[in-house]
Amino acid sequence: MPNKSDSAGKLHQYYTYKYLKSKSSTTTGNSPLDDTVILSAHTSLFTANELKSLKIIGQLSADEISAFVIYPIALVQDIGVSSGAVGFINTDDLVVNTGYSKFSFSLKCATSIDTILSKNMGAQSLLKKYFHAPTEQANFNNYFENRRMDFLNSILSTSHTTLSGATTEINSFAKSNGLDKARFNHPIFSHANTSRNLFLTSIRDCLYHLINSLNKDKIANACNIILDSEKNHIHAEYKSGKEKITFLSIPLQVGKDVLRITKTGDNTVNIKIGDYTVGFRFKFESGITQSIKLVGSYRKI
Repeated sequence: MPNKSDSAGKLHQYYTYKYLKSKSSTTTGNSPLDDTVILSAHTSLFTANELKSLKIIGQLSADEISAFVIYPIALVQDIGVSSGAVGFINTDDLVVNTGYSKFSFSLKCATSIDTILSKNMGAQSLLKKYFHAPTEQANFNNYFENRRMDFLNSILSTSHTTLSGATTEINSFAKSNGLDKARFNHPIFSHANTSRNLFLTSIRDCLYHLINSLNKDKIANACNIILDSEKNHIHAEYKSGKEKITFLSIPLQVGKDVLRITKTGDNTVNIKIGDYTVGFRFKFESGITQSIKLVGSYRKI
């Protein structure tokens, strides 16, 4: 079953594509959601009013794109589902071709937009890929593996020396108690929440210190990837009777724009850069023994 927030984004893209395509009989295009089975899997998660709102922001987005492009559109492609497959920097959702020029657009939607969730990243690749800091990444990974080992051993008071040994025992314990996986919200693992918070805080602090050791140009590079700088964005809110969109292009940030690096909660590093706050938040992907991810986000100050 698709995730509802992900499905909202896919439907926003799809309805924008449909309205753009309907503006002229000569406009062609394609979308994964042209497949009615795939479309139904996403629309089934929403009420009639929610779908109506998603269609409204799709139409508003299409109108904004048409006004921006000016020329008649020859081809519109909904590529949001697959764009990330060709590189973590590519975040295009719609590509519009007039025959003279090609334009790309990144679309985001939610019932209320304050913070934009931009990317899901691997905790053990962030520094290398986004900050161009391979040495710092190696240092982080070594610290990360040691702290994760401590965390897993704390769950059942074990003394494993390998991650596979610790995760195997925890998963076996969960299954012997009728669970499909070891979950933080189950009573037999209630004590794991304290260990989780300590673990996330420790790796958050490590990331904070490593980012602070980097030059500001590298920090700006990472922030530009999260911000999708110099790209065309449409941010939309779908709420019955209060639908609205914002069209914007975020300017490229440079080293001198990096103003402050802070820590919030027990799992987040924030970078204030220019008019934006860029956040890197650690989270567990699913259960206790699952991988740890980083969510990259931003909001305008």
